[in-house]
Amino acid sequence: MEWNFDNPHPMDEEVKEADTNPKSVYGFGHLDFYRHCLDVLENGEDELVSGREGRKTVEIIEAAYQSALSGGQVRMGAMTR
Repeated sequence: MEWNFDNPHPMDEEVKEADTNPKSVYGFGHLDFYRHCLDVLENGEDELVSGREGRKTVEIIEAAYQSALSGGQVRMGAMTR
């Protein structure tokens, strides 16, 4: 599938480059994010995402997995810990 928009965006080419199988299980952005986390902890840089917001993302992913496994709807945070 290919997306073609009426108004091209500068990031279109970057998106096309990322639309492949990643070379590792960490995908394309994890290593950069881990470097940023170290910069936050070691150098006091401003965080891009708070821990609370990051947790929301994990809960969405967990709910999607649970829904796929059960074949039904699930509530956020419904997976056992």
